[in-house]
Amino acid sequence: MSTVRIVGTVPLKPNWTGRLTPESWSCWARFEALLRADPKWAPEQVESVAAESLRILRHMPDPMSAYPFQGRGLVVGYVQSGKTANYTAVAARAVDAGYRIVIVLSGIHDSLRNQTQKRLEQELTGQQPGWAPRSEGGRDWCMLTTHSEDFAEQDVRILESRVSFLAVVKKNFAVLTKLDRWLQSADSYLGEMPVLLIDDEADQASINTKSNRPPDPTVSDEDDSDDSQGPSRINALIRSILMRTSKAAYIAYTATPFATILINPDAVDRRVGDDLFPKDFVIQLPRPDGYTGTGGVVRCLCPRQGDFAHSPSGGRTGTEGKGRAQDGRSCNWAAAPFPAHVAVGCAHYVLPCRRCAQPAPRTGGQKSYNACSCQPEN
Repeated sequence: MSTVRIVGTVPLKPNWTGRLTPESWSCWARFEALLRADPKWAPEQVESVAAESLRILRHMPDPMSAYPFQGRGLVVGYVQSGKTANYTAVAARAVDAGYRIVIVLSGIHDSLRNQTQKRLEQELTGQQPGWAPRSEGGRDWCMLTTHSEDFAEQDVRILESRVSFLAVVKKNFAVLTKLDRWLQSADSYLGEMPVLLIDDEADQASINTKSNRPPDPTVSDEDDSDDSQGPSRINALIRSILMRTSKAAYIAYTATPFATILINPDAVDRRVGDDLFPKDFVIQLPRPDGYTGTGGVVRCLCPRQGDFAHSPSGGRTGTEGKGRAQDGRSCNWAAAPFPAHVAVGCAHYVLPCRRCAQPAPRTGGQKSYNACSCQPEN
């Protein structure tokens, strides 16, 4: 048996964030102080947000680069586990690094958009609404949306101001059309102004469910008016917004990344450019301390992973029981302690049979919930 002796290591490649000094983090420092002052945030949780947001920033393009860029990335987090806090921290660090415009796509409903607007006004900009006063060591912000109104076109000369801009918008065709048209009219002011676009719940409405117009040099922009051959409308508008500036970074946030990861990495439309495939990075956020997901309620201990439907029996908590495999053999499962009302709900929940794809009979919490429709209980 041969042995391997390590005689040295390859030094880490320098990252562009190395140019940032501790004094550079004015916006992030304000948000960090807000988190530390909140008793709901434990010190180790704040440290995690700090570390993960810096890790994401390192994978983003340098906003001060002399070259144009179109960045694409994906951040995957657990359901209701602090993704909003993470992208708020990323936005704060990005602005400190040189990004000038932050656009947050916040769902498809007014209620979620308004909620996100209020939260970012408090945690990121420090004001509601309008202009944020310059705090000690801080920076000025200009709001392009308010907590009660989505994006509305305004005088493009506002972009002459040496401040940071924030827009929180719905993934709505009319709203994104206005934003895209406004950015197009502001071309002379945008110049090389770096833009960060954060897509919250990126698998909702953002995925291209249609096609892409192939490159065709014989087709002019005037003749290329058939939208039925192009990407789906929301996807096309997001890509068009990103192309309005020569420096843009897109970060998708989701707990269900499958649709985003399965985007064709080579997909290009001749009018709106590259699709949203995360070509630059995919980052999984750590599981927060104290977080309870489905794995904390029921977990399979069977070596034949996932070959059977199972659930807690009789509403018991913190106990072990038996599930039935598709081949009729028994499999052990274990349930972590959880409230009685959750146990009752779990007793009526089963995964579908992997053979017949049918749910198990639901004849009551005490009877045949362990059986699939093609496998008798006995």
